[in-house]
Amino acid sequence: MSETNTIQQLNKALNQLLEAYEKLQDEKKTLQEEKAQLESKIEDLELKNNELESKVATLSDVTKHNTEEMDSMLTKIESILSSSNSNDIKLTSSFAQQNQQKNKIETQENKQEIKQQSTNNNATTIQEPPVVINKNNSIEQNLNLSRVQSLLNEYQ
Repeated sequence: MSETNTIQQLNKALNQLLEAYEKLQDEKKTLQEEKAQLESKIEDLELKNNELESKVATLSDVTKHNTEEMDSMLTKIESILSSSNSNDIKLTSSFAQQNQQKNKIETQENKQEIKQQSTNNNATTIQEPPVVINKNNSIEQNLNLSRVQSLLNEYQ
């Protein structure tokens, strides 16, 4: 009986070895499948990485081009502003002269209105309110002119 026991024990050991071998084969297959999946993911990621790198390079080129264009535009604007700055000052001075003429006309009209009111009321002429109005107007004009000049000076 000892031979049959040994045969049975050897048979059990062989079956255990076969089962272990099958399990190892299954694990090997799953690991190979996982490896293949991971390799395909790596390839996909490498492709995406290459695409992204090319997009970054393209965007970098576009950004450099846009920066160069903006610099040239700014240079042109500065040159236009510097060349037209003298023209603007001439326009500003003619504008100021026109405003002064308008103010003179307004003061004359105000004086005439006051004279008419005084003759209607038989009262003495009051000249201070129109003068105050004209002073305010001239002060406002001076402020406006100084603002325009300061803006023009900023572009020089």
